[in-house]
Parts: sequence; structure tokens; C-alpha cells
Amino acid sequence: RSTEEISSLLALPVLGVIPAMHTPRNGAAGPEQKIRLKPDSREAEAFRTLRTAVFFGAPKNEARKILVTSAAPGEGKSTVTANLGIAIAQAGQRVLILDADLRRPMQHKIFRLDRQARGLSAVLTDQMSLEEAIEHSREKNLHILTSGPDVPNPAELLNSESFTRLLERVIALYDRVLIDSPPVAAVTDPLILAAQADVTILVLRAEVSTRRVTVQAREALGRVDARVLGVVFGTYILCEEG
Repeated sequence: RSTEEISSLLALPVLGVIPAMHTPRNGAAGPEQKIRLKPDSREAEAFRTLRTAVFFGAPKNEARKILVTSAAPGEGKSTVTANLGIAIAQAGQRVLILDADLRRPMQHKIFRLDRQARGLSAVLTDQMSLEEAIEHSREKNLHILTSGPDVPNPAELLNSESFTRLLERVIALYDRVLIDSPPVAAVTDPLILAAQADVTILVLRAEVSTRRVTVQAREALGRVDARVLGVVFGTYILCEEG
């Protein structure tokens, strides 16, 4: 229920607090690109504060592959990934948002892209090149690699040499790569990703995240030697969030 409770429970710093963001019912843009659509809002300022915390939390060369995950579904990791990616791009750095949630992907919805046409899984299954799969966003310096078409074996793909090589290629092209992953409590995918990332950000949501599941997620990340940079604490309301 509070940042103090999180810090005491997990022994992790709170990198940012995201205020309530309501999803409109009329189909208008929701919170997923708040920092671009309403740059003067307090929500946008909260994401800029988060950007600053990330920049100062670890040297740039030690935090280029940033995994964003949550303890359980519905806590807002995809929204945080999208807005943080936009914020870093607005600071002049080249950013790739990589949607590695191959089970309940969200970045294609946030950025209005067709994941069936191209994306991560298509590259890993040799259906197209990485260059063909990466898409531009409306934000300068920000590119998107959606999850791609559904596959029957997400964990095996993410644990493959092909994915490791793909990460090496994109990190040579971008200043930061933000990786959106499934929740830690759901599947093994985020642990595979956390072991390859430079740092991990854990997203929690007020009145939704529970102590038991959150502690279990923190312990699971520790078992793969993930470097957890800190926690993002949100009170926002989302729709169709993974």
C-alpha cells in the first residue's frame, strides 16, 4: 500500500511512483503513451522522474538491456515499458522496445502495430530478418520489435542461442533495449530473460500486488542472479494489461 512497505519488504529502492491514470471508455487513447500524448501531465512527469532514477541508478554501460516485469499479471509492466521507452527516447537516446512476452503481448496494441505481420518470433523462427521485423514509432529515436505471431514454445525460443545472438545484435544498434516480459509468478520466461538482462525493474500496483507473490518474485529473480534495479509503484487503472 505504500513505498515504505515495499522498501521494507523487498529491500529495494522505489524508482518511481506512477499516479492514477484512468482508461477512457470512449475508445480514446489511454495511459499507454501518456508521456507522448500529454507531456505536461503529472503522469508524464512521473515517467520522466523514473527515467532519471534509471539513469542514476546504474552507469549507462551497465544498464543497456533493461528488463521490465511484474510479480503477477495486471500490474502495469507493459504501460511502464512503453512510457519509459518514450521518455528515454525523448532524452536523445536510441531505444528499442522488445516485446518478449510471447504469451500475452501488449506492445503491438499500445503502438497500434500488427504483430501477425512481423516481430520477435518471426525472426527467431527464421521467417524474416531482424531489420525487416523492427518497426518505427511516432517518437523519434524509438523503435519497436513486437512479439510476432503466436508460437507453441515461448520458453524454448527465449532460451535459445538465436535469442542470445539477437540481443547482441540489437544492443550494438541501440543505446537502450527495454524488454517487456511475462510476470514472474506466471511462467519461467522472465527468469530466462532476467539472467540475460543488465538490470531488472519490478512493477507493482497498489491494492493489487500481494506481499506473498511479490516476495516470491523477488526470490525467484535472486536465484538467477538478476540485478534488480528497483521497483516502480503504480496506482493506475489499465485495460487489457498483461
